[in-house]
Order: sequence, then C-alpha cells, then structure tokens
Amino acid sequence: MKSLAALTTVGTVTSRVTRNGDAVTEKDFLNHEELAGDRGMIDDIFDETYREKEGPKPPMRYVWRNIILMSLLHLGAVFGLMLIPSAKIQTLAWVDSEVKCQLLSCHCEAL
Repeated sequence: MKSLAALTTVGTVTSRVTRNGDAVTEKDFLNHEELAGDRGMIDDIFDETYREKEGPKPPMRYVWRNIILMSLLHLGAVFGLMLIPSAKIQTLAWVDSEVKCQLLSCHCEAL
C-alpha cells in the first residue's frame, strides 16, 4: 500500500492519495495555520459552528446521593492514607511495584 502526501505551502489544502489495489481514495486535510494561525493556536481548533442552546440555563441541583458517595470515597482514601505507617514492608513493596506497572501501562497506551 502506497501513500503519497502533497507538500504544500502555508494556507493551502493538503491532500493525500491512498492506493489500495485498484481503488484510489483522496482525502483533503485543512492546514492548521490556515484555520487558527491568526488566533495563535496550532494544536487545538475551536469549532466555530458550536452554538449554545437558546433560553435560560436549567437550575443547579444538588444530587445528595452523589455528595454522600463522594464523601464516603474521600473518607476511605483518608483512612487508607492513615494505615500506610502501620503496613508491612512487603505490602509497601507490592504497592510500589503495582503503581510502577500501572504507570508503565498508561505510558505505553499513550504511544
């Protein structure tokens, strides 16, 4: 499978022709500098077509179930932090290895 990318100057549309057997597909990609160069943004493009709904916003409501559950979650986290000094060295070594494995897997997924 071959891919040919057209080199263009700033402000033009970039097109890519992809050949897969006898089928030829052409895609046009807009240049980032053309869309957001005047705003100083390169890596993030604001959707100009987005419009908020007309009329008043709905009133803010407290969801007590969520408040109680999040409070219990945070209390459990504080309790767990208080237990760290009384943990065995083997437990702390296991936690350290698990954290390193999770960080490594998150890093590998990002690649």
